[in-house]
Amino acid sequence: MNYYQLLELETTNPTVGQLKKAFRDASKKYHPDKNTEDTTDKFLEVKTASEILSQGFTKSAYDLFGQTKFD
Repeated sequence: MNYYQLLELETTNPTVGQLKKAFRDASKKYHPDKNTEDTTDKFLEVKTASEILSQGFTKSAYDLFGQTKFD
C-alpha cells in the first residue's frame, strides 16, 4: 500500500503539520484499543509510514524507490 494513501494525504509533499495531523487521525482510526476488529497490523503500518515520511532522507528514498526499499 502507498504510505501517502494510507495516511490519506492528498499531496506527496506534505508539510510537517499535515503529516502530524494525518498520523494522529490514522492512528486513532486504527488503534487496537479503539476497535473491536484486529487492526494491530494496520496500526503498525501507519506508524511505519509516519516514521518514513517524516524523515527527509527516508522520504526521498521512498519517493524514488517505493515501498520495496523498506520491505
